[in-house]
Parts: sequence; C-alpha cells; structure tokens
Amino acid sequence: TEPGVVLGTIGYRAPEQDRDPHAVDHRTDLFSLGATLYWALTGRDPYPETGNPIQDLHRRFTTVPLPVRRVRPEIPAEVSDLVARLMEPDPEMRFPSARTVSAALTEIMRDPPDLAVVDVGLPGLSGPELVEKVRAAGLESERMKVLITSGELPAEALGGLSVSSADDFISKPFAPVEFLSRVRALLMR
Repeated sequence: TEPGVVLGTIGYRAPEQDRDPHAVDHRTDLFSLGATLYWALTGRDPYPETGNPIQDLHRRFTTVPLPVRRVRPEIPAEVSDLVARLMEPDPEMRFPSARTVSAALTEIMRDPPDLAVVDVGLPGLSGPELVEKVRAAGLESERMKVLITSGELPAEALGGLSVSSADDFISKPFAPVEFLSRVRALLMR
C-alpha cells in the first residue's frame, strides 16, 4: 500500500475509515457486513460508484442508502432494520460486537434458511466444516441448499467440495449476475 491510496470498495467502507483511519475498530467490519447484506438482499450496491471518488465519499458522509424494505418490500422489517443499524454512519449507533449481531440474527430467523452461502476460508473453521456441523446438529431444513465460494481454491477443488458438503460452488471474483443465477438455480431445486 502507498499513502493516499484508497483500499477496498468505497461503498462497503465505513465512513470512519475515510474520516480518521486511526479510529477504526471492529465496528468497521460490521458496517461492511451491513453493506454486503444490503447488496445480497437488494441486488444493489448501497452506495453505487459514480466515477467521481470525491462525490462518492461526500455522499457517504451525508446520506444513508434507501432502507432495504423500500427496495424490496417483501423483506421483513426486522431484517431491514438490522441492515440499517449495521450501516449506521456513527459507529456508536451500530451493534457493539459481532456476537450481538449474531444474537439479533438468531432472533430474526424463525425458520431454517433456504440457502447458506459459505466461504471455504472462514477464520478458525473451514466452510465445509461449518456446513458439516450445521447438518450434524440438525439445524437445517431438508430444503436448505449450500453454495460454497472461494477466491483461493481452484474451481476443480470447489467442485469436489460441492459433491461432499455443498450443492454448488462459485469461484471469486464473480459477477453479481452469475451469483444471482446460481442462487436462483439452487432455490428452484
């Protein structure tokens, strides 16, 4: 890295990363999680880039994205509120920890999910190990599909994982349309 070089996608970076990089803490990752969930739920970037980085940063400091529920009315209000709290511009207004986010998600999830998207390289546990634990604990429904992803393993290795622990795989980087196509295909099975 070099001084003055922006790392990451602007729309997924917490505002404090650009205001005062020394003030960054774990809540920055929670903002990025919120932005990723926003994209996954709406199919839109929370802060689409315009090609003008200064204007994009200014917009991030002065606006919040449309609530998830305004873009996709069928999304439960609790989920939309959770994403909005994760993407609070003020880190003090976000969840205090990943553990509290997990607890909030657990309360929201009344039914087992239809789809789990799991990266192979999770910290402290591989994606296939996580899937195996979920299945062994009986926490999934019969209909839950698993999509494994990785930017490190070759497609051939991911294909092998899809035989043993997942229903499909996708290699990073992938285009949003490719991801949505895989998700739709899995959910239609």
